[in-house]
Amino acid sequence: MPVIFLSKRKENSPSIQC
Repeated sequence: MPVIFLSKRKENSPSIQC
């Protein structure tokens, strides 16, 4: 379930999304 880990990390670091 690596997808969940990535999703959680993205929410925590919105800067990465940019």
